[in-house]
Amino acid sequence: MAMTERNWSRLGGGGGLFFVVVAFGVVLSVPLTVSTPEPAFDGPARAWLAYAEATRGSLIPRTVLGVLAFAGFTLYTAVLAVRLRMPDGRLSVPGILVLISSGVAVALYSVTAGIQLAGAFRASDLDATTTGLLFGLANGVFVLIWFALAGVLVAAGIGGLQQKALPRWLAWLGIVTGIAWGGTALVPTSYLWLLPYLLFFVWLIVVSVLLLRSRIETSTP
Repeated sequence: MAMTERNWSRLGGGGGLFFVVVAFGVVLSVPLTVSTPEPAFDGPARAWLAYAEATRGSLIPRTVLGVLAFAGFTLYTAVLAVRLRMPDGRLSVPGILVLISSGVAVALYSVTAGIQLAGAFRASDLDATTTGLLFGLANGVFVLIWFALAGVLVAAGIGGLQQKALPRWLAWLGIVTGIAWGGTALVPTSYLWLLPYLLFFVWLIVVSVLLLRSRIETSTP
């Protein structure tokens, strides 16, 4: 059966919701299954060594789930970028920026996943200093992902306003949340990023539902 634009829209919405469900599932599974809490970004190396030893068995499946989640996110942003196209059918600049920002986020997550898997594969050889450095590097790259996802929000919000593809309140929510997230990510140890981080998922869920219901308008010639 040929894939119609409506079918692609629903597939993109499903990809967005899949990303949310898996991402939250992975995040919430750690405190529920691991007795050692995750240290702060700037926590001592010995705390990260204890955390690495406690999560050794679950790190690989969680990383694989993370990769699958970002596959769903890639599908979501690809469909969203097409829905933000200009009246003549060409991709708009904001739509292109959505794709670029999404690609950067996926690439950075792959780097983070690779660093974590390297630590898991060589767990028996790690000492506190090496573990602290590995997790510090992984967390540093993880923070960079926030900037890329903030770029997705801002670009999609601007595109939604320009092409009238999103409700104005939702487009502005994306822009404001993206700017706030990018700003608070500059101080990742302050937890100021938590509110825009959660608003990102709220925005993602709403847009995904609109895609599933084919309620996002596409500019046509």
